[in-house]
Amino acid sequence: MNHPYGEHIGYPDAQPIFTNTWRVLLDVMPEWHVDSVAVVNLLMLLSIPLCAVFLYLILLEFRVAWWYAACCAVPIAFISPQIERMFMGHYALAYGWWIPAAWWLYLRSGRSAKPWLWSMALGLLVLCGLWTHVYLGFICAAFVLLAVPLDHFAGRSGSLNRLWPAACVTGALLLFGAMLRHTDMHVGRTDHPTGFFNYCATWAGFLTAGDEWNDAPFKLLFGTGYSAQPEGRIYPGLGALLWAIIVVLLLAVSLFRRRATASLRLLLPVNSRAPLLSAFLLLLFAFGLPFVLAPFEDLLWHTPVIRQFRAPSRFVWLIVPMLAVVSAHAAWVLWSWQRRSVLKWLSAVPLVTIPVLCAIEGFGYNVHAGARVLGQPNIFVLDNRDPTERSARGDHPAAKCRFVTGASVL
Repeated sequence: MNHPYGEHIGYPDAQPIFTNTWRVLLDVMPEWHVDSVAVVNLLMLLSIPLCAVFLYLILLEFRVAWWYAACCAVPIAFISPQIERMFMGHYALAYGWWIPAAWWLYLRSGRSAKPWLWSMALGLLVLCGLWTHVYLGFICAAFVLLAVPLDHFAGRSGSLNRLWPAACVTGALLLFGAMLRHTDMHVGRTDHPTGFFNYCATWAGFLTAGDEWNDAPFKLLFGTGYSAQPEGRIYPGLGALLWAIIVVLLLAVSLFRRRATASLRLLLPVNSRAPLLSAFLLLLFAFGLPFVLAPFEDLLWHTPVIRQFRAPSRFVWLIVPMLAVVSAHAAWVLWSWQRRSVLKWLSAVPLVTIPVLCAIEGFGYNVHAGARVLGQPNIFVLDNRDPTERSARGDHPAAKCRFVTGASVL
């Protein structure tokens, strides 16, 4: 990256938080160096159950019964689009638990008697995310900084306590920027990276199952699959999409019956609205808005920081679990509030189909991901490299290898 000047460790997927911690441990236990690759792989794999834990905690915040929260959290975790990063080489982006963790901490800070404590944990999470991969930290930070004013305008502020999350996250961003500026000695770096307009989200990639979704119910029902470049594969699952659309239709119908407020309170808990609106605004940015519109295209090159994100489609990662969680909560409310036996049985349909569809699609998706992962050699082992990769390393001793760029060990 940035050839021939080299690059700062914060940019090339180097996971500085993990790698520096691991190097300190190796100074104490040098024999552990043979387990370095295994540790990286385990961190990515363990992020899936950890993601399920945070989704479970979020559903509990919405007063969903523990057993249904568990039934939904696990399959939702397995349809995370970040799982695909395990075989794309973007290992630092494979931690699917980071965004749900930020969401949960934000919810906890909103109802805690000590919001500063939870907000400080949220700020620390964002800072660690920035030093794992800038996208992880910045997506979480953008989510919080949008949700706080939205909560304020929704009348949930009540006091200055709502400002704690914004203050802690802003502090994390400023600290990261200061550390980066102090340690970055590289020259010649372009501040107009390409890719922003090439890696935007598309409606086809968001609403249809791609090739990686083996035997997905969507493909079986509609007989089609969307082939997209990797950054455009952002399908949230049929269960989340279907019932999210139904929730919107129910709210629209209640609007015409002058019962919109009651329905909104029933289907969307008050603590879910600002985060959901925040995720929706970031979804619009993932589609490249407003910069993909002709009048605003040139504006991107005059917008600091934003122009550095060459793959805005990744900002969809926030709304993917939110759609599933909000749909599961709505299904739970509709079922639990019914008293008549017939309506009780009818309302059980979404209650069951959401986790079942997520489980079916998640199974095929992870089978595909597993096959791709197992098909890739471990290039840290010299015998697994092809002649080109071996020549790229040259005569450098393995003990002095520091990072991987593309398919070569340097």
